[in-house]
Amino acid sequence: MGFGRVLAIVNPVAGHARGLPIGAALEEALRSQAVECELRPSRSGVDVEQWTASAPEEGFDAVVVIGGDGTLQEAAAGLVRADRRVPVAHLPVGTANVIAALLRLPHDVDGVVDTLVRGRVEPFDVGYLPDRDQYFLLTAALGVPARIIEGAPRGAKSRSGFAAYVRAGLAQALHPHPARVRIETDTFGASLLTHTVFVANIAGMEGWLRPPSTPHDGLLDVLAVEASGLLGTARALAPFFLGQHKSRRLRHLQCRRVRIEATPPMPVEIDGEPAGATPLTAEVRPGAIDLILP
Repeated sequence: MGFGRVLAIVNPVAGHARGLPIGAALEEALRSQAVECELRPSRSGVDVEQWTASAPEEGFDAVVVIGGDGTLQEAAAGLVRADRRVPVAHLPVGTANVIAALLRLPHDVDGVVDTLVRGRVEPFDVGYLPDRDQYFLLTAALGVPARIIEGAPRGAKSRSGFAAYVRAGLAQALHPHPARVRIETDTFGASLLTHTVFVANIAGMEGWLRPPSTPHDGLLDVLAVEASGLLGTARALAPFFLGQHKSRRLRHLQCRRVRIEATPPMPVEIDGEPAGATPLTAEVRPGAIDLILP
């Protein structure tokens, strides 16, 4: 595989403002491989969405997103919303870079150049929240994960990096705020007491889940920890650390569409960004984007 003309979109504030120098290095490295590259610093997520969506019409045959999970999600949203197809690569320079870790993407310029020259293009599912007109690549998470995101705002992440998430996570472990949650999918309904629910496109728990999670199956994975506190959570997860593949306290459902309501309402985060509170409706858009993988 090879691309002749690449658009590199950089989030200039991601990763302690490392995006621009990394983008300049990528531009130079691609030109040394006879690949034309145009570098564009974004001012907002709107720029990322619009530039990605218009890339095919501008004659680009690939897009490289330089930023964190949120920047890649914005690029995906632009493509799906505009019904456009152009392969997307990711050079992760955010705080957590969860998507890159799960997909085993390179974190350096040379690795991304090698991916563009020798990698493969694969279609990926995208999650969609119809009530909010929002898209996600990784997860929509309710409860504790959303409170951790709220407890690690951009200013704290700029000062402390990933340590901001650790501090917020420790605080939530002591006070997880359980709620009575009703989950309705296209095939199943359940009511349970929980402090954490994931609606995942990429679950990151492939060794634990049966059936396994994959972003290529046209399904979302709904995971709920059936527990109200720290001890119950430990009991829910203990079987997996003991090499088992089932826990009665961890609900795992696969579906095309899900509706979640909670009493009291639970906060929501989408791909690492705060997104209000429940109720939440999510559905999957199968194979909606093309990602370039090593």
